[in-house]
Amino acid sequence: MKKIGRPTKYRRWMCERAVELMRGGASLNEVAADLGVWKENMTDWEKVHEEFHLALQHGRCLAEAWWEKKGREDLNAERFHSATYGLTMANRFGWRSKVESTVNASVGVAALSTDEIRQILEELRAIEPQPACSGRQAAISLQETGVGAADGVGASEARNLLAPPEAD
Repeated sequence: MKKIGRPTKYRRWMCERAVELMRGGASLNEVAADLGVWKENMTDWEKVHEEFHLALQHGRCLAEAWWEKKGREDLNAERFHSATYGLTMANRFGWRSKVESTVNASVGVAALSTDEIRQILEELRAIEPQPACSGRQAAISLQETGVGAADGVGASEARNLLAPPEAD
């Protein structure tokens, strides 16, 4: 049976060329451009041709090693751009910043009965209210907490905010 479709552009020599280019840090896009094919063609060839798959696998390793060496050698250079290098490594080789954090927390939840809740509410209601401050004292107290005229709070509002609630 005759094959349908255009004949492949794949040739065995492309394995050596890909490795040669990637040894200098070239990406798959650069290799494809040099070979005169689409990157997708190379992806297809990698699935079908074992030798091409192995060549690209080796080439990826060589390219990453080239970039690692470049970063190591240029680390102290005057014009080394660490942010650009980091983005290149993250985007090309999947590097990520590793952030570890440990959270130790214990949460205790006590189930309260209706009677216990009522008792707590009664205790809270029994607390003696504090006497109201003068307007000047209220303004000073609010200034100490960071609330003031900039927040639209004047002396009379401060008095109202700090005064205990009226008994029913």
